[in-house]
Amino acid sequence: MTNKEKHTQIWILRIMRYIHKRTRIPPFLISTVIFGLFPYLILSFLHHELVYDIGLICFYLWMGLAPYLILRAANLVESFHTQLLPLVQHKEEFEVVYSHFITSFHSKQHFIIGVPLALVTAIIGYYSFRSSFGVLPLSILLMCAFILFILTSIGFSGISHSIIFIRRLCNLSLYINPLHHDKFGGMKFIASYSVRIALLFSSGCLLLPVAFETFKLLAMPQVYYMSVAVTIFFTLFVVAAFVIPLYCLHIKARYEKSKILSAGERGIIDEVFPLYREKEKLNPNQIYPLFILYMIEEKIEEMTTIPIDAKLLVEIGIILLEPIIIIKGIFELMGVV
Repeated sequence: MTNKEKHTQIWILRIMRYIHKRTRIPPFLISTVIFGLFPYLILSFLHHELVYDIGLICFYLWMGLAPYLILRAANLVESFHTQLLPLVQHKEEFEVVYSHFITSFHSKQHFIIGVPLALVTAIIGYYSFRSSFGVLPLSILLMCAFILFILTSIGFSGISHSIIFIRRLCNLSLYINPLHHDKFGGMKFIASYSVRIALLFSSGCLLLPVAFETFKLLAMPQVYYMSVAVTIFFTLFVVAAFVIPLYCLHIKARYEKSKILSAGERGIIDEVFPLYREKEKLNPNQIYPLFILYMIEEKIEEMTTIPIDAKLLVEIGIILLEPIIIIKGIFELMGVV
């Protein structure tokens, strides 16, 4: 990675990698301890007791995980480029598309949504928790909320740019191998990438408890329905993060498979008709190549156009179950009916 690429990375990644370079502390510990545990302990110290509020515990848990998950996502994006190179036919065209994606992924565009969202969250948090905390601990809590929702906006922005990139990628000319062992033309790793990115983002459901608690503290009517609405919105966004790329891959695979089969059928017809006219003079050496062509076509027919296997189904199941488990457990703990 060049110095320019390092300089243009998302600010949280530069901080993480700088601390890791100076201390050699594993990124996971940097994330969980510095960004999660320390702020929680500082809040508890200023509050003169450990904060046992379930919503705030989940809040700080995700704050500790978020930088590491963003780092994991960035690493996935970087390795994805290496995997894609053998698949693309026109490298220059691909590099333009990828360069636009990676520039957008590491850009400051997330601040456009993140700063207003963080400010609104801080204001709501002030009115929700001002009766529970003193001035100093409340200030720390609101500062953490501001930073956390900036981090959250990185996730929303990254998912959006990833979806756009996969759609553009499917419009490029790719080397599709219908006999590939993944039975998806050699493109299944793209589906796996999309689901993994969505899986990382789905951890944001840990913020749902503090949202539910905020609704309750503000004595907002219809707490249950508002909580369900927030959960549905979050779940739909996460589902879109992998459904849209999978659908684009399905369309691409269906088109490429149809094109390959049509070309193969024309080739077989061109070979069979001349032989049929001379059927009385056929010998085994002339039939054998046709048999091979037929067997290859049968293998091509086995190529699936739906890039989902057992492993992806498990990951998708986790993505869908996470918010359901969270909302059910929190409603029981909070006594929301």
